[in-house]
Amino acid sequence: MATLVKFLYDNSFKEVNAVFPQLKYNKQMYGNDVITCYTHIGQHSSICKDYIKEKCELATEHQYSNLLKELNDIGYTDLKVLNKNEWVCTDIDTKQYCKQISETIFEFKEQRQINPVTRKTETFQATIDLTEYSLEEMIDTCVNNFGYSKDEVIKWIGKENALIAECIFEQLD
Repeated sequence: MATLVKFLYDNSFKEVNAVFPQLKYNKQMYGNDVITCYTHIGQHSSICKDYIKEKCELATEHQYSNLLKELNDIGYTDLKVLNKNEWVCTDIDTKQYCKQISETIFEFKEQRQINPVTRKTETFQATIDLTEYSLEEMIDTCVNNFGYSKDEVIKWIGKENALIAECIFEQLD
């Protein structure tokens, strides 16, 4: 399973942070409010979600490319970069890609087979806006079509919106 990472530019310290949204930092003490991060100077550390909202902005690929290389060099070879407005491969087998436009809007594209005999494929593309779906519709799609538990999907809402959007996209014709 890929390690999710989002690269943020810290306006206070004028540096790029690699933030790992799945990796809670001492969850027993801080709950879900503090997550693990990594910087050139200081390496692994923690960052508070409120600090991110107040002091950070999404880093550009140019800003984070050296930090990404450093992470790869120290063993993070399975990173899935979550920065908005960049196509991220979400399924290598179907050549599926996702681009996050906002917190609730995602673009997807993938190769879909249109003729099983000739194996001809075409690019299928769609924009998923989660505000157009009820909570019940989002949960039903993920639970009934992909086998996730209802409790698991409820935990994703607001945190792992891309996974919910991907489930919806994969059900479109």
